[in-house]
Amino acid sequence: MNWLEQLRADMARNKMADVPADSVIVDVRSPGEFQMGHVQGALLLPLSDLMSGCPVPVEDKDQPIVVYCASGGRSSMAQALLAQMGYSRVTNGGSPQEVAAVFGKPLVAG
Repeated sequence: MNWLEQLRADMARNKMADVPADSVIVDVRSPGEFQMGHVQGALLLPLSDLMSGCPVPVEDKDQPIVVYCASGGRSSMAQALLAQMGYSRVTNGGSPQEVAAVFGKPLVAG
């Protein structure tokens, strides 16, 4: 890991210091982006599906959820939509690399 990747990982850990380890990790990118590489164990819920009313695969609205996308823009919109739907503990994790670093999970393809 180079110094820039290390800095980003450290910043992500600080940003999400209070996020529980049992959080549900949700990737809001497209299926193609998900296939190219995602955080191991992440659920796929594209922002476009969420915006069109697709059911959220998390029933407990108090369950901690971390959403991520390529850079944090779409996940910010997903965070707002989920909050409007009554989900009370949603965190914007930013990018897959940031979330992987915080949770100590690898990025996997497929």
